[in-house]
Amino acid sequence: GGFSWTKHAAPALFFNLVKTTDGTWWASATDKIYTSKNGTDWIESFSDSLKSCGQLRGLTIAGENNLLSTGFKGNLLSSTDAGYTWHVQKVSTNRLRQVQRLNDHSILLAGDKTTGANNVLISYDNGLSWNTLEIKSDVHRVVTHKSKVWLIGKKGLILSGKRNKILKNRTTK
Repeated sequence: GGFSWTKHAAPALFFNLVKTTDGTWWASATDKIYTSKNGTDWIESFSDSLKSCGQLRGLTIAGENNLLSTGFKGNLLSSTDAGYTWHVQKVSTNRLRQVQRLNDHSILLAGDKTTGANNVLISYDNGLSWNTLEIKSDVHRVVTHKSKVWLIGKKGLILSGKRNKILKNRTTK
């Protein structure tokens, strides 16, 4: 028994991979975002030729034609036209590793606590403004399932909470 694996070559080291409802694959890489219709032939969708975003780690689907990605230099990248154009927004001085959509209006960002600034941010208005969640350790992954949210970080850190409580806690920066 077991699975059969087929090896495919990627054009770069992928940090995150998501698939939209239309079957399109998206991947975040060191300084690029790639797209593929079949998961094997990849096309560059965004290139940070100036390296102003740092490594692009987090990547998530944020609704129809909407994509979000995070960069190591505290940037949030967003596309509202299925990756044809990207907007870069500076939201932190910390490395951002993960982005997760919590509902139609709320976005959670997480990363390293490198500068003393808060490293977990939440927006309740689709990224127009940001609030902080007081987490004292690096957070590398955000996982959601049904009503739960998990923050996963260094040295075995796993924090969990109920999604509705996180969304009700609106402490501003």
